[in-house]
Amino acid sequence: QNGTTKSYMLNIAREGDVGTDPNPDPGQNQPPSSDYRFDDNAMVITEIKPSTPVQTFLANVHVEGGSAKLLNRDGAEVTSGEAATGNWLALYDGSGNETKRYQLLIYGDVNGDGKISSTDLLAVQKHILKLQELGGVYLTACDANHDGRFTATDLLVIQKHILKLGELVQH
Repeated sequence: QNGTTKSYMLNIAREGDVGTDPNPDPGQNQPPSSDYRFDDNAMVITEIKPSTPVQTFLANVHVEGGSAKLLNRDGAEVTSGEAATGNWLALYDGSGNETKRYQLLIYGDVNGDGKISSTDLLAVQKHILKLQELGGVYLTACDANHDGRFTATDLLVIQKHILKLGELVQH
């Protein structure tokens, strides 16, 4: 309710798995290679340009000995449109078992459509005025100037990006 987020890590042991490494191949624990930034602490991917087509995004992710799929916030596979804040990149080993899942974070894409537009500007404005609370990765996407706060300065950065008076940095 107050906007505070907490992260939890769950270790699940299935019958017969106690004491065994679920990922015996150490390469499976490494993030894939790409031009994007994989944060294993927050389990998010940043440095994704707004309006990046799904196929372009996936073509730039290389999983050693495995594969990757982009999923929407409900877990359904996304094969067209644009990579967006809130999407998940699921990584699979060579046997097709999911090994990791990262959430996409595009700063300024507050509504999760992959673009930075006036609807994102309105969502940030409503959040600042406490008319509509944002949470999780969508709240983080509000921080357009990367200062750890959600203020009118973020509105200005998004507005300048929309008007092509400045580019919103994706780091």
